[in-house]
Amino acid sequence: MPDYSGLTADWQALLARRAALAEPLRFWTAILEGWVAWKPPAALEPLVLSAEECRQRWQAGGPLLMVDATPVIPAASVEDLLGPVMERLAADGPEAAAALRRFAEAWDDGQVGPAALIPGLDRDPAAALQERFGLGSHLGAFLPVAALRPALETYFEGVRELPELLEHRQVTALFQPMVSLPSGALAGYEALGRGLHPRLPADPLELFRIAAAVGAEAELSRLFRETALALVRERQRFPALFLNIHPSELDSPTLVPDLVMLRERLPQLQLTLDIHEAALGDRAGIDRLSAQLKRARVWTAYDDFGAGQARLLELAEVPPNFLKFDMLFVRGIDTAPRERQQLLTSLVSVARDLLVYTVAEGVETAQEADVCMRIGFNYAQGFHFGRPRPISET
Repeated sequence: MPDYSGLTADWQALLARRAALAEPLRFWTAILEGWVAWKPPAALEPLVLSAEECRQRWQAGGPLLMVDATPVIPAASVEDLLGPVMERLAADGPEAAAALRRFAEAWDDGQVGPAALIPGLDRDPAAALQERFGLGSHLGAFLPVAALRPALETYFEGVRELPELLEHRQVTALFQPMVSLPSGALAGYEALGRGLHPRLPADPLELFRIAAAVGAEAELSRLFRETALALVRERQRFPALFLNIHPSELDSPTLVPDLVMLRERLPQLQLTLDIHEAALGDRAGIDRLSAQLKRARVWTAYDDFGAGQARLLELAEVPPNFLKFDMLFVRGIDTAPRERQQLLTSLVSVARDLLVYTVAEGVETAQEADVCMRIGFNYAQGFHFGRPRPISET
């Protein structure tokens, strides 16, 4: 969130020195108060292209730096600012009021949105507002700035701050226990990264969303792993450790050397790499990575199995050491229809025939744990067995 405390202090100091200006500048005071009070109703997605979009732009000879892109800002996220600004601008006169009324009707009908207020290489919002709605250019130039500034600053805030987080390694790791079934004995921990930057979210999913805007997903993922290993090194004895990788790292030439280096730092530790199901489409790449990791004495786990496509072919041709079933399979399994329990039992049986250990993720109740034991899972993980915790509590 943008911090307008400094701007507010400067504004109040100005008005204190020039008391006669307080009334003429009351309009601006109200605008600033609106900025301070504004809160986005949901996270704003950063500018980011998927790999397929990058490929299409490259083939078409288009730019990859997104200079022609428009921020995707939901209309609802700026209406609390837009409405009061329009009311104040309408005081400019009857023509301004009529033009803004036409604009408001088009906004409510979904004919225009925040994109109409954002300038671009070939977009002049003031000229467009004047041509379409008859809004004076002096008002059309002011409206986007007053209504969108907090949203745009929030939109770009993470992209500005992320390099600082990476440079100063402002992350930590929590460790969620995994237990053996049916005994319930501790079998290991999964390391889960968290951010520590004061102006960025701690949630790793939000951080990766921001990192995607600047192509830093792999760097962030590597920092999470290195931080987790540094914390574990301080412990004399530690059970098995599961580390995550981001799908963007699969093609990185530094991934395996980095893991070998981590393995050398903790040769006694059983180390397993969690590979998300979404990455399993590249069967040749997964096969090559699995072989390299095996030589480095690093085990593999297919994570969130079943969250998207159930990759049965990849499971059969490139079996991992562990198969971690997504929580969508496990949640409410004790009250699920018989057919769903039978499906899960069959999938666990297939993994067992392939000599793959099975892990039930997201187990939150004793009843779910009982069904997972009956189905035949080797391990389980979830709030029922323990929440993510700092290294000092492991």
